[in-house]
Amino acid sequence: MNTGDASLRAAYILTSLNPGGTATQARHLAAELRKHNVECEFILTLDRGAVADLLEQEGFTIHQCYYHGREEFSWSYRVGKLIRRSYLLTFRHRLTKTLKTIRPGVVHSFMHGELWLDQISAAHHAGAPFLLNFGSPSSTYPQTRLAMRFNRRLRPGDRLLGVGPGIYDAYHDYLSSVPATFVAYPGQGILNSLPDPGPVDAQSGQAIRRQFGIPADAFVVGSIGRLITHKQVDDLISAIHRLSSDQADIHILLVGDGSERANLETLARELGLADRIHFTGFQTNPTDWLNAMDCYALLSLFEGLPVALLEAMARGLPIVATDVPGIRDVIQDDVNGILVPLNDIRTVASTVGRLMQSESLRDRLGAAARREFLAHYQIAGTACAFKELYMMMIAERRTGRAYVP
Repeated sequence: MNTGDASLRAAYILTSLNPGGTATQARHLAAELRKHNVECEFILTLDRGAVADLLEQEGFTIHQCYYHGREEFSWSYRVGKLIRRSYLLTFRHRLTKTLKTIRPGVVHSFMHGELWLDQISAAHHAGAPFLLNFGSPSSTYPQTRLAMRFNRRLRPGDRLLGVGPGIYDAYHDYLSSVPATFVAYPGQGILNSLPDPGPVDAQSGQAIRRQFGIPADAFVVGSIGRLITHKQVDDLISAIHRLSSDQADIHILLVGDGSERANLETLARELGLADRIHFTGFQTNPTDWLNAMDCYALLSLFEGLPVALLEAMARGLPIVATDVPGIRDVIQDDVNGILVPLNDIRTVASTVGRLMQSESLRDRLGAAARREFLAHYQIAGTACAFKELYMMMIAERRTGRAYVP
């Protein structure tokens, strides 16, 4: 529930609150900012998502302002298509109307690759500065003419912000065309972060294992996140298949859901691993499932600053992850995790094998990962940084002058 009258109100714009790092980060950030007298309301532009239910239970307001009509019209495809497209034509007007209802001090968008012009125009018409938060790399949108038009719309108070060094590298060509006063914390950004769930709880982990029929002494490799193509969960399954002939007591626990689930289930059956690949589906508290894991794997093609990786670090799990920007910003090879080359199933298999055989290696990497999380990725510090940025943006908007440090 609302804790009282907020001195500052922020409007958060997301495509949806489907499970994933962006929704998780926004949820935890809004909850922490509430403690600092900042109240957040959410605007969804494409779909609702399961996390929306959790936020409403926590007392947050959810607005729907879809840019694409989702209704079905069986009586006329052409008319239905025209009506659906009209949503996009009226999106800016409807978003402005929603923002004027909320009356935010700041509009904070997590839609890093869509409808920039509509969002910044709506924010300005509602009298608020606009913060565009880059959470994942995009190789196309920043190169378009629309992005250059967006740059010309920037006004005192507006900011572009990344979640870490890897994001600034990914957007370097585009950001070099943006006046420096509009780029927040160049090269570093404000890092994704989470509340501290504490280290692994072995007793809770055993209960989860019993639920899925996983032996108490089996070695469990786990992963949390959407089951989508760029996460390359199929590489993890293939790597475990290489080990399974020699290591019959190894299992995979996949927490989450997504478009690739059916394909991954088929792969597991084809490799004879159906009894050792466990799909949990969407879970409201994914960090609880980390208790059942012995190590954590993230083999993505690309990342911004992955929230699921931080969740594993917070629990003190040893980590195997691909050596790509975003991940290497967090993981130092053989210090707080092990980095492996992209698409190298053989190396993934041998690395997991090393972790299975060496409890001391697991303990060393896991302890270092948790220390790194506690030092740099706790939500309280991030919320303070965002409130400070919001206040600076509001001051610039009011005075019409950019802040010069």
